[in-house]
Amino acid sequence: MKLRTYPRVDLSKVNSWITALTFYSLPLTEISSKKLTERERNGTLPRDLKERLKLWKKSMLIEDADDLEYKYFLEGIEAIHDRNLTAEDLVISLSENLTIGDILPSKSSSVKLYYLSRFGSILSEYLSLKQHNLYEAALFWMLIRSSRFNPLVQAVLSDKRLYQTGFKDDLIPSRDGISRNLVKKWLKYFDLLREDRLNAPRLIVMLSYSLVMEINEQLTQKARIREYVEELCRYVSKRFSIAATIDFSVLLDLIYLHVDRKVIAGFPSGRGHEGLPSRPNIQILEINECIPLSIIEKLQPFDAAKAIKFGGIYD
Repeated sequence: MKLRTYPRVDLSKVNSWITALTFYSLPLTEISSKKLTERERNGTLPRDLKERLKLWKKSMLIEDADDLEYKYFLEGIEAIHDRNLTAEDLVISLSENLTIGDILPSKSSSVKLYYLSRFGSILSEYLSLKQHNLYEAALFWMLIRSSRFNPLVQAVLSDKRLYQTGFKDDLIPSRDGISRNLVKKWLKYFDLLREDRLNAPRLIVMLSYSLVMEINEQLTQKARIREYVEELCRYVSKRFSIAATIDFSVLLDLIYLHVDRKVIAGFPSGRGHEGLPSRPNIQILEINECIPLSIIEKLQPFDAAKAIKFGGIYD
């Protein structure tokens, strides 16, 4: 599948789409601005109905000229799935005078409804609990692990020049002007750029959360993880497309220091494998339970900064 260039999405508005999809399964294509205009033009959507739907979208904070781009983005980070429309869906009320059935064309058998995936539900839960720091960390994790978009953010974060001279547009390996502009905006949204300078402590925090979230995700598919330190680091680096920048063994070392041995146990391999930086005899990690995200708050910034391979970020 061809990698998609970045969709025209304001990351600060993604939470509104997650919230809307928390309450409803929605025909995102059918309620898009483009589709509504097209149907009004060909006479299959009365103007008053279009205005009612626009008012509902405005109340949900999802009215946007580029609304389909949010669908593409949420699909790209695996936050939504689609399913076929059912007869029961048609009577679901969106507001006092608006149902799903009202807004669909008469021949709607091929219409798809979109709903939150397990990943989308993670974002929804953090929003409902007002844990905005974890929401942003999860959104960052889902973005950098996505295989649906060109890894432009990762390419910038992997460029040594960013750490030496700061951000410049030529760090973005893309000729697509929209994507180049979005990379900068998205990095700023995550507070990774401040006045075009890398916010290194913030990067370490976000990548530490991503590391833990990725390990915990793997634990949802396996009863436990028993892996060589170097193999686990290699997997995460490849998954995030950021191997040139981060030595994840440093972060694993710090996490191992603070976590209960019931959660992560360490063993020697006896085969000469690389171990944790400060515990070279710990070459195999056995992860039996999800790592608490609260562990990240215990990491010392100066020690964690050693994970950045280019060094000297606090000089």
